[in-house]
Amino acid sequence: MALQRDHYLCQLRISPKCTRYATEVHHIKSLEEFPDLGLSLDNLTSCCWWCHEETKHKRKQSVISSAVRVIRVSDGSEMEGWSNANGERDES
Repeated sequence: MALQRDHYLCQLRISPKCTRYATEVHHIKSLEEFPDLGLSLDNLTSCCWWCHEETKHKRKQSVISSAVRVIRVSDGSEMEGWSNANGERDES
């Protein structure tokens, strides 16, 4: 929804490699500090991959996990789970 709202255009434009075309969605307020805003459209902005990477590098490095959180929205309902480094899904 954020990509559509922003017409698939990068809103950050901070990287010298910015492609202008948004393929990523960035959390304005971090998930670590504001988990309740994770899916709030007001807390999301569209950006290209390069600008998103630039914002990630500016963040303080925290503990790196071997798992990533996967959230898929299908037919308006949310499915949430974890995927480990091998891509195996864990619904716990």
